[in-house]
Amino acid sequence: MWRRILCRRGIRRLAALLATSFATLGLLAFLASDVYYNSPPPPRNYFVPEDEYSSLGHIVNTVNCHILNISAFHTSILPLLNGSTPGGLNCRGRDGVKQWTYVDAMKKILILNETALHSSGYSISSISCCYRSILRINQPLSNYGMDADSLIDISSTCRPLTGVVTSLSTPGDDFIRVSCTSKYWPFSGDTVYRAFHAAPFLQNDTVSSKRRAKLGWRRAEKKSSSHGDEDDESKMVSSSSAPPPNVILLGIDSMSRLSFERNMPKTRQTLKKLGAVEFYGYTKLGENTYPNAISFMTGYSSQDKLSTLKDDELSSSPEVEDESSSQPEVMARKEMDFGPCDFADSTKSLDSCPFAWKDFAKAGYLTAFLEDAPYLATYNYDKVGFLRPPVDFYLRPFMLGVSKLVARKAYYYLECLGGETVDELIHRYIRDILAGGRSVGLPAFIYAWLTNLAHGDLNGAQSGDEIYADFLKSLDLNDTILFFISDHGYRYGPIRQTFAGWYEDKLPNFWVYLPPGIRASHPKWADALALNAGRLTSPLDLHATLTHIMTTFSTSGAMQTEKSRRSTSTSRGGLSFFRPIPSDRKCSDAGIPENFCACEIPQKLEVRDPRLVSAALVALSELNNRLPKKKCAPLFLSSIHAGGLVRSSFSDSSGPSTSGSGRNNETIIVAFYTTPGGFLFEGNVQKVGETSLTLTGELLRMNKISRDASCVGGDLEKFCYCH
Repeated sequence: MWRRILCRRGIRRLAALLATSFATLGLLAFLASDVYYNSPPPPRNYFVPEDEYSSLGHIVNTVNCHILNISAFHTSILPLLNGSTPGGLNCRGRDGVKQWTYVDAMKKILILNETALHSSGYSISSISCCYRSILRINQPLSNYGMDADSLIDISSTCRPLTGVVTSLSTPGDDFIRVSCTSKYWPFSGDTVYRAFHAAPFLQNDTVSSKRRAKLGWRRAEKKSSSHGDEDDESKMVSSSSAPPPNVILLGIDSMSRLSFERNMPKTRQTLKKLGAVEFYGYTKLGENTYPNAISFMTGYSSQDKLSTLKDDELSSSPEVEDESSSQPEVMARKEMDFGPCDFADSTKSLDSCPFAWKDFAKAGYLTAFLEDAPYLATYNYDKVGFLRPPVDFYLRPFMLGVSKLVARKAYYYLECLGGETVDELIHRYIRDILAGGRSVGLPAFIYAWLTNLAHGDLNGAQSGDEIYADFLKSLDLNDTILFFISDHGYRYGPIRQTFAGWYEDKLPNFWVYLPPGIRASHPKWADALALNAGRLTSPLDLHATLTHIMTTFSTSGAMQTEKSRRSTSTSRGGLSFFRPIPSDRKCSDAGIPENFCACEIPQKLEVRDPRLVSAALVALSELNNRLPKKKCAPLFLSSIHAGGLVRSSFSDSSGPSTSGSGRNNETIIVAFYTTPGGFLFEGNVQKVGETSLTLTGELLRMNKISRDASCVGGDLEKFCYCH
C-alpha cells in the first residue's frame, strides 16, 4: 500500500514539475512571439555583426577609445540620401525684384541702389520709401515671463528716405524694415518693395569702454629663455597696441562629421585648403543643442546651479565696468540683480551665468551672439533666455521681427530674406563686425549658430555648400581663430535607425583654424591640434580652449573669475586643444555620458534575445516612474527594434566606474517601441552584479513627436502620451 502511495505522490510531483516546466517554456515562447510584440516582425537590427565592421579601421584608436572609420556613404544610409538643386539655394532676383537698398555699417547710412531700381522699372521720383525700426522690449527684472527675451516692437513712425543716401542715426536703426510704394498708376499706393536690414553699428561709449582694456592685452613675441620646455604663454609681452586675435565660433546645428563630408564637400575642401584641422573624436555630451552649448560656452553642465558665485564674478555685461558712462541703460545695469545662475530651471533667466563672452568683453573684445531661428534658439526654446541683451551685437530682436513679418515655408524655417539667404545675411553681419572692430583697433568674439540649414532635413545642408565655401573664402582670417563646429548629428528619423546613424548622432562636425601668425608664434599649439585631431574630445574642451586663448592674450581680471568658477564647478573639467590630450582618455574623463560614447563597438544582439526584453522593461519602468500619472498614460512595451551589447575592458587602475573606465562591465543597448503612441526609444541598460539591471544616462527618443504633448512641459514632452 505504501508503495502505491509513494508511486502516486511521485507521479503527482512529476506532473507538477512538468506543468511548471511547460508553463515556463510557454512564457518564454510568448515573450519571443509576435503576439507579445503586437506588431509585424521589426526591420533589420541597425547593430551589425563583427564581420561587417572588422575591416573598417579606426579614426580614433587610442588606449581607451576606438572609434570606427565609417564611410560617409555607408551602405546602411544610401537609400536615405538624395541630391540637391545644382548651385544650391539662390535668393537673388527672386520674384523678379532686385535689392534696391543696402546699409553701409561703417558709415551708418542706408543707400538706395538706383541701378537696381531702374532695372525694376522704377525711378526715385516714381516711388516713396520709408523705414521702421525693429526694437527690443525689456521686461522688468522683478516680474518677467517666459517670453521676456522674445518681445519686440515695430516703430510707429515710418521715417522717409531722404534721397539716395539716408543717415541712420536714431537709436534702433541697426535693425530696420524698408518699404516703398508706387506713386503712379497703375500701382499707385501699392507696396512694390520691402526689405530688412541688420547692421552692427559701433557705439562711441562701447568703443571707449573696450579701449580701456587694451592695457591688459599681450602680443605674441618670443623672449629669450634657457628653458626649452617653457609653455608658449611665457613668450608673451605686454602691449597696448596689438589687438588679440578675433575668435569666431561658427556652428551649423545637427551636422555630424560624416554629414558635413556628404553634404558640404566644397566647404570642407575650403577648410582643408586654409589649413584647418578636423577633429575626428569630438563627441557630444548631451542629447540636443542646449547641454552641449552650455558646456562649451560656460564649462558647466546644463544641470548645474551656480549659487555660490559672487555677483561681481557674474557681471552681465561689459558696460557694467564703465562707471563713468552716462547712458541710462548702462547705468541701470550696474544695479541689476538677476539672481543665481541655474541652467536647469527653464523659468529662470541666464543673465547671471558665466558665459565665455563675458570674459572676452572684460578683455576689450566686441561680442556678438547671432542665431537664425528664434523659435528654436539655443537658450530660448522652452526657456526664458536673457532679460537684457547679453552681448554688444544681439541679433535675436531682428530675427524675431523678420519671423513675424515675413511669410515662411514652415513655422521654424526661413530660406530667403529679400535677395539673400538668412545664412548670407548673418555671414555679412559677421564680416561687418570684423571690419568695424579692425577700424577702431578692437578684436571681436563672435558666436554664430545657424539652425535652418540642416536641422529639419538630412540632405538640406547641400543647398548651403557654396554659400559657406564662399563665405570662408571672403574672410580675412590672418588675425582670427576660427572654430567651425556643430552640436550633434541627426538625432531622430530613419538615419538614426542605421549603424552609421548610431555613430553620426554622437560625433558632430568640428574644425579648428589657427592663423599663420599664431602658428608661427605658438608652434606648440599647431602641434597639439594635429595630435588631438585623433584623440577623444568634447565640448568641455572647447571651453577650456577659449579660456586658454584668454589667458594667453589678456591679463584681464576676468581670469580670476575663471579660476573661481573652476573651484566651485560641479562639472568635469575640459582640456585645451592647444595642449596634448592624454592618449588614455576615456569618455568619463571628457564628461561624455556612456550613452553618447562611441569608443566601444556594440556587438549585435538578435531582437528576440530575452536580455533585450528585460532591458526594455527596466527602462520603461524607470520612465513610467518619472511621468506624472494624472497627465500621461503609462507606456507599455510594444516591440523590440534593435539591440547591442557593449563589454568594457579598457585598462585603468583608478577602480570601478562606467563604460570605458577599466572594469569589465556589460551594457545592453536596446531600441524599442511603446504603446500607446508608437514612441521609439533607445536606452543603455547596465548589468549590475549577476542579475540586476539599471538604466544609465538619458532615454533617447528616436522618432519625431507627432502628437500634442502640451499637457507637460520641457523634457517630458518627448516621453508623455497625454491622456
